[in-house]
Amino acid sequence: MGSMGEISHCLFDMDGLLLDTETLYTVAQQQIVSKFGKEFTWELKFLKQREEVLDVLFATAPLLPGVERLLRHLHTNKVPMAVATSSHKRHFDLKTSTHQELFSLFHHVITGDQFIKGKPDPEIFLLASSKQLQT
Repeated sequence: MGSMGEISHCLFDMDGLLLDTETLYTVAQQQIVSKFGKEFTWELKFLKQREEVLDVLFATAPLLPGVERLLRHLHTNKVPMAVATSSHKRHFDLKTSTHQELFSLFHHVITGDQFIKGKPDPEIFLLASSKQLQT
């Protein structure tokens, strides 16, 4: 097997890859429906109060295991990095509020309010890649 060569750039999604926020959505939804004696299931639609609960929960989003070590390694080795997340800027700021120093290592951050087509369309990653190539 041949060498893969040097890593020139890295693009990261955020939710479920860098930050453990997926469980926060479930916690928020369960908190809301439990007031009505219900259990959250994926058949339920989103509720207005969800946003208020998520605003509090997002500020507690933990890094996933190994993320800090990987990002610091890439930074130390001068590999440009970007985040490409469907989260809008307001949610990005909340989710990363306790990790600002670590997220400052990224050269670019593309948020959901900077592109039109959502995932799985590659638009967000193409936009992040074009920014990376300018680095």
